[in-house]
Amino acid sequence: MRFYNRTDELEALQQRWGSAKAEYVVIYGRRRVGKTELILRFAADRRCIYFEASAGTERDHLDDLSRALTQTSGRELLAAQPLSSWQAFFAAVGEDLQSGPLLVALDEFQFVARETPAIGSLINRFWREHRDNPNLFLILSGSDVSFFEREIVGYGATTYGRRTGSLHLQPFPFTELKHFLPKWKPADLIRAYAVFGGVPYYLEALDPAATLGKNIERHVLAPDGLLRQEPRFLFGQHSDLREDGVYFSILRAIAAGRTRRNEIAARVGRSDGATGQLLERLMGMGLVRRVHPVTVVNPDRTRMVRFAIDDPFLRFWFIFVHPYESRLHRRADARDHLDGLVLPGLDAFV
Repeated sequence: MRFYNRTDELEALQQRWGSAKAEYVVIYGRRRVGKTELILRFAADRRCIYFEASAGTERDHLDDLSRALTQTSGRELLAAQPLSSWQAFFAAVGEDLQSGPLLVALDEFQFVARETPAIGSLINRFWREHRDNPNLFLILSGSDVSFFEREIVGYGATTYGRRTGSLHLQPFPFTELKHFLPKWKPADLIRAYAVFGGVPYYLEALDPAATLGKNIERHVLAPDGLLRQEPRFLFGQHSDLREDGVYFSILRAIAAGRTRRNEIAARVGRSDGATGQLLERLMGMGLVRRVHPVTVVNPDRTRMVRFAIDDPFLRFWFIFVHPYESRLHRRADARDHLDGLVLPGLDAFV
């Protein structure tokens, strides 16, 4: 994968590497925003234990950690006799610190926390034991934004006050699209940004030699398209969201023009108060934002509030894809949908 931008973030990590003290950095941001690529780029040519957690049990995580440790330290015994606990992992890392600078990156950390509730306390203990060791560079990273802001960087978090730095990665601004689509005209870049936003993974998938319409058809509308099910994968990263259906219903209501809270509540069949709580979670994920008239003096107290989908691709998907999925079963259906509905309405959408 090509590596664009993120020069400030990469430079910040590199400066911390040379700080002559222990570092504990949190990197978080929505799915596909480039966290893993940033970490791997930073880890290149450095001694590193990199572990990307996935949905699974604690036993699965420890088995995968054992393989990561074997690769870094050469402990072949771990391949035959994997770690039995997280305490054993941190003890092994402590031993490896004696051999020189070591980067320890625990990626998609929210999956670990789901299976090992005591992990925050274990990390605190590990940090207390080694915070004076300049060989330690610890990174916690993940895609569950609301979890990280509540449990990792928030005031009430178990690990609050321990970290030495944090990076909340955001999608690229519009100006970065020229790196992905260098020969496209400005008007088409604007259209592309309105559809795909600034998420690097989405932009990397685009074929600069094809038209925007063909890219939409291939990646979003086709049944096997790379981004066809992306919103469902996005919601699957968040530990808070146990009812994907109601969140989808809220986003669909907003996309359809029901932007006041009472209108959204009526559409999804929830009370006004319950809908407010659901909207707060979506705002915490960075997917929805409040909007209000520019004449309002105190935005926090006004009732003249509407809600908008903050992510361009989600906005496009909930307007042009989700309501029509029952008719998008074949590639021919995708072409017909593109020509009959998407392209005629695209500029109005933009």
